[in-house]
Amino acid sequence: MSHQYAHRTFEEAKELARLAFKSVATEHLTKAELEEISSHALLTGGTVGPDWEQIIGFVPDDQQFYELQIYMPADEKPYIEKSYVRILSPRDRATEKVHFMWRPPICT
Repeated sequence: MSHQYAHRTFEEAKELARLAFKSVATEHLTKAELEEISSHALLTGGTVGPDWEQIIGFVPDDQQFYELQIYMPADEKPYIEKSYVRILSPRDRATEKVHFMWRPPICT
């Protein structure tokens, strides 16, 4: 059954990102990092950052992508202890291409 809408919901994009992450995570993260993720990390969504241009060749548009991040939370600013990956998930149902930024720097 095809969808009535051309764009994914945030939850659909989040699930696409989660499945894509699971399929490639062992190639980019250590076993210890994967254990940290499974026991303490958070998966959240936020504003698409301009630093994707160096990875995908263009500045992504908020209307075309969702950005998600998997990180270890901290009690103090910047409230991220360790960032494992930032994920760019397409809103367009016609594409399944998910982009990753492994171990991105933490902005303070």
